[in-house]
Amino acid sequence: QAQTTVTPNAKVDPKNNKVSNPVVEKPKAKLMSREELRACIDAQEANAKEAEGIKADQAAYKATAEQLKAEKAKLEVGEAELGKQVEAVRAEKEAILKAHEALTADAPKLDKAELKARNEA
Repeated sequence: QAQTTVTPNAKVDPKNNKVSNPVVEKPKAKLMSREELRACIDAQEANAKEAEGIKADQAAYKATAEQLKAEKAKLEVGEAELGKQVEAVRAEKEAILKAHEALTADAPKLDKAELKARNEA
């Protein structure tokens, strides 16, 4: 479609029947030259290829993230078990220390044979 500009003050000359301010068709302005269009299309194709690469990287990242989450859950379970073992070892240590204190307190009262039997046990 051609753009037309209507002049509101157009007057018809009665002698030769011509309009003094005629309607003028303006040519369409070019958006870009062929070289610019080619460069734009090439850039668009390069962007599309790069977008595909980015999507592949995103998929790999998501897979790695899921793998790490699963590994983290396993590690948390292992840490909980380790914490229980540490508590058991601490309780055993406390029991040994209490037995040692009791033995140390009772040592002067015991005779040598009984003390030697307790130390070996």
